Amino acid sequence: MDNSPNYLGPGSLEWEVREILNLFVDFCPSDLSFENVCSGSWHCIIEPVICPPHGTQTQTCVQNCEDEDKKVVTEMECSPGICSGCYVPRWLGSDSFDNKCIPYGMRFEHEFGSFEEAFYDEDSDDFTVNDWNEETEGFLVVTAVSENNLTLLVNKTLLESEAEDFEYSVSVSPDISTEGYDIYYVTEDEKADITIQEFAGAKQETLSISVTDISYNSENPNESLISLIAGYSGTRTQPLVMNAYCDIDGIVKEQKAKYSDGSWAKCQNSFECESNVCSSGECIEVASMIQNAGTFKRIAVTFWCKFTNPINDDEYSQCVYDLIGGK
Repeated sequence: MDNSPNYLGPGSLEWEVREILNLFVDFCPSDLSFENVCSGSWHCIIEPVICPPHGTQTQTCVQNCEDEDKKVVTEMECSPGICSGCYVPRWLGSDSFDNKCIPYGMRFEHEFGSFEEAFYDEDSDDFTVNDWNEETEGFLVVTAVSENNLTLLVNKTLLESEAEDFEYSVSVSPDISTEGYDIYYVTEDEKADITIQEFAGAKQETLSISVTDISYNSENPNESLISLIAGYSGTRTQPLVMNAYCDIDGIVKEQKAKYSDGSWAKCQNSFECESNVCSSGECIEVASMIQNAGTFKRIAVTFWCKFTNPINDDEYSQCVYDLIGGK
């Protein structure tokens, strides 16, 4: 296949296209200056000609202008034209023609779907009234009133200007609400939930704040110590994955482990097995062999195989099988 550079310039346009362009130029005159602007032609080439298995081609375009060459190189994604292996989507869930090619016998973690998972993360912290007010920069001002009481002043104007891109709601109502400000009287063990939604239709997330202790400093209330527990909850998308391999028929298949009755799975090649060890037509469960071995032998074999195969996990598994199960 000829992969000579393609010429791109005024003379490369069909006459119908040139006529349409000339018509638009006549109707839309420009006062832009084109001094010192090169209008030379381009020569472009895409390599390799056929999209390779890794799904990336390079386009190189060279412009000759006043005896100087200008080169523009662009990396382009493509769907492989020849694949000695399995086609897999470039992106999870993609049903278009944008694929990549992986070779026969390659093992990989294959994402085949997703699910929604509820989560809750919690953290605690202690800080002084002064530190809090410096961190919140004026939109949440705390004042220590007594041993068990705080006053929280919320600058609604400032807060809403910062929250233009999302919506929020608070589970407790303010004790006093004025134009531009909400005032809350807070005591120990009081809890508030703030629900946040970035945009309409987006997932809601909740920030829970609980005051667990107020150590009041009567001599300097700004140095009073506040203890908080902050919890963050919502849902997040988690991928569904399986240990897979590219079989010789060009189909992605799940790697084999033990059958439901406890027997070892049948195999012909090591890449078919999760342990990557196929011996005598069976997938050898290396982890189970290590656990069933005696304590001294387990420690000695694990140490030796890791020492002699510090990088390659496949060779490590084969080493364990040879020393424990292969005899």
